[in-house]
Amino acid sequence: MRRTTTMIMALGLIGGASLASIRAVQAQVLASGPLFGGPSEAIVQCYIANVSASAVGLSNPQIIDEFNKPETITNSNCPDTLAAGNVCRFNSKLASTDLERYCSIDTVTTTAGQVRGGIEVRTTNNKILATGEMR
Repeated sequence: MRRTTTMIMALGLIGGASLASIRAVQAQVLASGPLFGGPSEAIVQCYIANVSASAVGLSNPQIIDEFNKPETITNSNCPDTLAAGNVCRFNSKLASTDLERYCSIDTVTTTAGQVRGGIEVRTTNNKILATGEMR
């Protein structure tokens, strides 16, 4: 009986320690509203900033047009895991103009609300036509 009680107590301590080390993991989609740059729009650039003290998982970066058609991502330096304090970006050189587009990316973090983002619509010469926030 004494041996069983000791074993149960030991397992309880191990289980309690494991529960104490578990952090709440939060998955969310970070996205902008639709943005329009006019007939000279040529590039959509999306920025992601990790303003937390820990790494953030990133996946599924997308730029979507107003007809729900994904644009091809032509350039990205966003890793699967974005270190604390780092910024990354992804963009698309647009095949057609005069459409609204938005940015979106999936994030996984243990710190709520610590990932920010932005969107820019630019000309072929990188002149910024419109900007927005990702939430």
